[in-house]
Formats: sequence, structure tokens, C-alpha cells
Amino acid sequence: VPQWVVTDLGILTPDAATCELVMSAMHPGVTREQCVASTGWSLRFADEVVVTEPPTARELDAVRALQSA
Repeated sequence: VPQWVVTDLGILTPDAATCELVMSAMHPGVTREQCVASTGWSLRFADEVVVTEPPTARELDAVRALQSA
């Protein structure tokens, strides 16, 4: 069972009772409407959806290095 799924829109975590993936965090600037439109099922949102921290310069450098490899 996954602990979480990270997407370009946010983070999904499994519901403890049903194992259904639920949007628990969204990246800065992302809307609920974008998440719903980009999901192939009837997306549920956690009672408390948080906004993720933006990546640090070091993290961005690491991702860019992976992309150019």
C-alpha cells in the first residue's frame, strides 16, 4: 500500500478505511478545480488540505540534473 503519491499538482494519501487516494496537499498555485479536471476518478479531498512548501534551490538543481542526464 503506498504511503503517498506525489504528482505535479499535489500529494495524494490513501484513506485509512478505504485505501482510496485522497488529495491531502496541493502545490502552490494549484486549484481544486485543476485537480478534479486532471483526475480520472471522482477525486476526494482531505478535510484539511495543506499547501506544500516550494522546492529549495538545491532541490530544483537536483531535479534539473536528473532531467538533463
